[in-house]
Formats: sequence, C-alpha cells, structure tokens
Amino acid sequence: MKVLFGKIMLILFLIGFSQNICSQKQMEKLGRGIVALNAGSNSIYVGWRLLGNDPTNISFNLYKSEGTGSFNKVNSIPMSIKTDTVLSGCNLTVLNRFYVKPVLNGVEQLASATFALPANTPKRQYVTSIPMKIHSEAGLGTSNAMPGDLDGDGEMELVVMRNGAGGDTARIMLETYKLDGTYLWRFEFGKNINVANEHNAQAYYVVYDFDGDGKSEVCVRGSELSTFQAGTTSERTVGDVLLKDGITLYPLTASLQRPSAPEYLFMLNGLTGQAMDSIKYEPAMGPASTFNTTWGGNERPYYQWMSVAYLDGKYPSIVTQRGIGEGYWFKVYGFDYRGGKFTMRKDSLVTNEPIAFGGHSIRIKDIDNDG
Repeated sequence: MKVLFGKIMLILFLIGFSQNICSQKQMEKLGRGIVALNAGSNSIYVGWRLLGNDPTNISFNLYKSEGTGSFNKVNSIPMSIKTDTVLSGCNLTVLNRFYVKPVLNGVEQLASATFALPANTPKRQYVTSIPMKIHSEAGLGTSNAMPGDLDGDGEMELVVMRNGAGGDTARIMLETYKLDGTYLWRFEFGKNINVANEHNAQAYYVVYDFDGDGKSEVCVRGSELSTFQAGTTSERTVGDVLLKDGITLYPLTASLQRPSAPEYLFMLNGLTGQAMDSIKYEPAMGPASTFNTTWGGNERPYYQWMSVAYLDGKYPSIVTQRGIGEGYWFKVYGFDYRGGKFTMRKDSLVTNEPIAFGGHSIRIKDIDNDG
C-alpha cells in the first residue's frame, strides 16, 4: 500500500496542529470573531477566536462598554487559559460592547473588531439568525453549512447547502450569506449530481483560502449542467477537462444516480461565485457494471467525502475519498490549487483488496508531526 500524501493519514479524531508547525503554514487571515450572548441572571458570555498561528505565550485583555460609556478593561491580569469568559452583574437593559487586545510579552497588540450586544437581547444560545431565501420548491431544506471569510474582512460568511426531497427531481444548490443576512450568490449542482444517498451529500464542497489571498474559495464537485452565479452552465465552459461527448443529462439508474456522468472539481471565487478553474474529479465511480468488482457493492462508490489538508506542510490541498472500507475498497486522491490552476497530486491511496476498517467521515492528522 502506498504511503498516503507524505505520511498524512486519515484518523477518526481531529487534533490541532502544534504551534511550531502552524507558524510555517499559509494560514487563513482571520480576525478574533468576538461574540457576546445574554447568559441569563444578569450575566454575559463573551468568546473570541484563538488563531492557528498565534504564539503559545499569547494572552488577552477584554474591554467592555455599557450604554454610551467608555471602554474599560474587565480583567486584572491578561487571560491565557481560555478564550472566553462569563461576566456577572451586567446591565442588559442597555447596549453592551466588547473587544479584546492580544498581549505578547506584556505588550498589548491591536484591538479586535468590536461586538455589540443590543439592549434587552433575550437569553439564547446563538448570536443571530439568518433568513434564508425562499424558493418555490416544496421541501427544499438546509442540510449543512460551512464557514469561510469570503470577502477578506477577517470575519466568517456561511456557504449553505440546500436540497429538496424527490431523488432525481430534487434541486441541489449552494447559497452564500453574510452573518447579517446579506445574500451573496448561488451555485446549482444540476441533475447529474444528486443526493439520493445521504452519504453522497457530504462530498459536495469545502471552503478555505487555498490561494492565500486572504479570501476563502469554495471548491465544489460538479458535472455537466452545473450552473454558476451568472446563469451559465459548466458544460464545456471552464478549463479544458469537460468531455465533448454531446451528452448533458446522463442515464439514471434504479438507485437514482447517474454514475456515467463526468465529475469535476470547480474552484469558485468565494465573493462572486464565479468558476476560476476545473479539473476531472477523482476517484471516479466508473461504470455501474464494475461496482461489485471495483468497490465491493453497488452503493459503495456513492460514499465519498472531501476535506482540506496541508499535504506538503505549507499550502492547503483538497483531499477526496470514495468508498468507506468496512470489508470493501476505498480510494483517496489529493489536488493542489496554485496560481489559479488545479493539479492532481501524484501520491494517492488505492486499495486493491477489501479492508476491515472504515467510517462515515474523514479527518486529517499529521501523525508524526513533520508538517
């Protein structure tokens, strides 16, 4: 069995990277993401983000303002054990505002953005609610959401997957929103990609800053008839990998899948939704007639996932997996996105015999801590 992506291995639990490794990586450029909640009994919960490239000796000072008053530091010594706290004795009938300042070697750094908790905000376990766009299809729901800084302001937006019931007739799409509810763009997967198998729904997209420009991209798995924000379709329009076989809608199997449809990775601009490049998706399903011999069962190739890993120790890559093991086969591939172009990595893991272990998720871990 080949070594997988320079000793990066799949495991069941996601463990944080060590500080010395993170400092060498091309990381997302995020703010502190400070938030505050009414915790009840005149108390306020305040939390903020510890960044992957923060030094190990970092600590924080928290500042608070009530009503129209000035900001005052609420802690007597810098906080270093955790990045949240609960403040008691608060006046929740007035506006409360907060920001944090990192402290390094005893010196305060630049302040974070300010978070405002409006007067009389009710007690609840979430910061805000975002109204979703209303569509005419009955049963069109929301299955998951992934965060990413799409506009480069250091704060997160949401890329939301929406799909309906009805198998081959279901509409499947991504919609993007700012946390204030502002709608940004939509990507439609088209009828050659569907969610007749619930595991298939977990393999549609990942959100990350792949090119290091401070803005997250959205990498999606699409096919012929996938539609971008401008209303144009992916059919022979992006890159040079799309097949020119004259087919757009591929044959439907009894399991409501279209295994003969070509699959592609598309890299979408996170702010506009426009496709920037594409490449043929691997691992490919192959013909349905080979599922028993290739995958060990008719449903197994529909089980697939995508994730992000630093396979070279410095830049983020896309990891794709098909099959789940559990007495059957699975395959894992890696893709880089550098200089606005996809390339498929040469190292891969392809099992040619059944393996006993498996699972319904993918996690990435640098086992030997070499980056």
